[in-house]
Amino acid sequence: MGCSSHKVSDEKYLWLEDIEGEKALNWVKQHNEETQKKIANHPEYKTIENEVREIVHSKERIPYPVLLNNMVYNFWQDEQYVKGIWRKTSLKNYENKSPQWETILDLDKLSKQENKNWVWKGYECLPPKYEKCLVYLSDGGKDAYVTREFDLKTQNFVINGFTLPEGKNRVNWINENQLFVGKDWGKGSLTLSGYPKIIKIWKRGQPLESSEEIFRGEEQDVSVTSWSHFEKSGALHLIYRYYSFFTSEKFIYTESKKLLKIPIPDDAKVLTIKNGELFFLIRTPLTQGTQTIPSGSICSIQFRKSPTDASKDYFSDIKVLFQPSEGEAFDDIIATKNHLYLTSLKQVQSVLYEILLDKKKNWILQKIDLPNAGTIAPVYSDTFDDKFIISYESFLTPTSLLLGSHDKKHKLVFKTIKSLPVQFNSKDLTVEQKMATSKDGTKIPYYLIRHKKTLNSKNNPTLLYGYGGFEASELPYYISILGKSWLSRGGVYVLSNLRGGGEFGPKWHLDGIKEKKQNVFDDFIAVAEDLINNNITTPQKLGIMGGSNGGLLVGATFTQRPELFKAVICQVPLLDMLRYHQLLAGNSWINEYGNPDDPQMRAVIKKYSPFQNIEREKSYPVPLFITSTKDDRVHPGHARKMAAKMEDLGHKVYYYENTAGGHAADADLNDRILRRSLELSYLIKQLMN
Repeated sequence: MGCSSHKVSDEKYLWLEDIEGEKALNWVKQHNEETQKKIANHPEYKTIENEVREIVHSKERIPYPVLLNNMVYNFWQDEQYVKGIWRKTSLKNYENKSPQWETILDLDKLSKQENKNWVWKGYECLPPKYEKCLVYLSDGGKDAYVTREFDLKTQNFVINGFTLPEGKNRVNWINENQLFVGKDWGKGSLTLSGYPKIIKIWKRGQPLESSEEIFRGEEQDVSVTSWSHFEKSGALHLIYRYYSFFTSEKFIYTESKKLLKIPIPDDAKVLTIKNGELFFLIRTPLTQGTQTIPSGSICSIQFRKSPTDASKDYFSDIKVLFQPSEGEAFDDIIATKNHLYLTSLKQVQSVLYEILLDKKKNWILQKIDLPNAGTIAPVYSDTFDDKFIISYESFLTPTSLLLGSHDKKHKLVFKTIKSLPVQFNSKDLTVEQKMATSKDGTKIPYYLIRHKKTLNSKNNPTLLYGYGGFEASELPYYISILGKSWLSRGGVYVLSNLRGGGEFGPKWHLDGIKEKKQNVFDDFIAVAEDLINNNITTPQKLGIMGGSNGGLLVGATFTQRPELFKAVICQVPLLDMLRYHQLLAGNSWINEYGNPDDPQMRAVIKKYSPFQNIEREKSYPVPLFITSTKDDRVHPGHARKMAAKMEDLGHKVYYYENTAGGHAADADLNDRILRRSLELSYLIKQLMN
């Protein structure tokens, strides 16, 4: 009966794709009220809300820095500045426990003045002076944003400066008086994914419509974008034509206004540039002469100044910088004025390298020893300064910011400039890395965090988190809110490292896409079964959580194996995989999921697509769907339709849709407090009662 009702019921819910439609929003309002009433009435809700608020509004949170000309810039939100302020202080003052800040821009005040719900989307300042900046503001948290030029000297928006209306624009500096601009220029100027396909150069004082076109992609491309790299030796300007999410043609825009294709693989990922040398990750093995460079390696190619602008004269041969060892994968790389720093993952733990030039001008890697295993992430670097900032954290170690620099003997030294205070009692908690065996025999690592007193218990409330897509690696992080409100109540937390991610390099990702997407769900199921078989938990005490692609993960998993779970938190999810490519930015993910319009691929997708596989006869855990009206990346219709269909087939659901917030599902700190409080209270209600 379930299968026979799918065709009728699936079309029945199309009206819920009308994002701002009155009927759809009334449905949302009704479900929001019902869900908040049921979950907020839980005896623990107020306590949870206070715990979350204490952490989210803590004055001791780390103000993450951007270091420009020895001044520290930071965007900050708290109880007083709900939407946030952009502010600055000196580096010396920043290192104080309570630095004194000067406000540059107040978003709460600006929102009130302009009657907008402004959400900060960041900024880009023009090196090396860092006086003129492009500020990006979103109305409600959407991916689409407005661009405004801001002067850091006067601390005001520039009158008659560079200003662009709302859109999923691609904008960056060429010089003080020119920008690369990709936007909606009118009919036929966007790709099917809704991103720009045309790049133009906009000169100061020139009408935007008169900008000079320099590159045009195709309608079926994902997007066309630009990137400018500035360093002491000069500026380099690149144009990318992304014809799929992971593949692109890369061009350099030369001084003589020519576009030369860079001779590196289309699936290579450009990372950074140092002294005119471009560094990139290769996703598939690369043969050069008699040498085969393995996938996951970091290579480089040198740009040469050539008066003829001939491709053969402009680019050097490809060199190899880094080849991962067994169980290792590249993670990130940053460039400073004179150095490069690279992080890799060794069995899902960070390793840091400093990259130095030898006497023959070859790059060599030197491992930097750190005291404890954890996660290292670049926070800020600048090609006009040798100072850089990284963060260090683990599940039970609060985050610290380390300022890296060189002493008089040119030795790399680190200084801790900020540390998060302890936010929960971790004294009796343990962290273990374990392995599950997936359906095809692949070993799947996962982290298990629990209280020592639960070691011999077989009935522990357990939250299993996963993502498994788009090369994203799930790494240890300081679990402040979960530690305070979940682990302290006897809960167990599990972070899985599934195929589709980037934890073990490009092949790990490729083994979890398109026809192999079921591998990811099998991996997640294998971890769940491993937890149950090893007497850590039971199906009546096991919950799962994931967002975006992770929302698809938990959606597919609970529809395939509902008997394994008692709770499901499905955040900003993809769920109707037969229509995902027709909704908002969905077309850009065909490289990850495959094209439902291809009959062979459609058959594969239909087997796991959660929306198509809900059945009346099955017994499901009561899920909590979380999404946002303003999410212009993953359509809120996915969650709406899934919830409505489940209800019509006689299944209970909880549903909450934030009317702002974009793909993050929260626009400000108050939204975040509400969402996290609902999620945690739901888990306690389902797994601890």
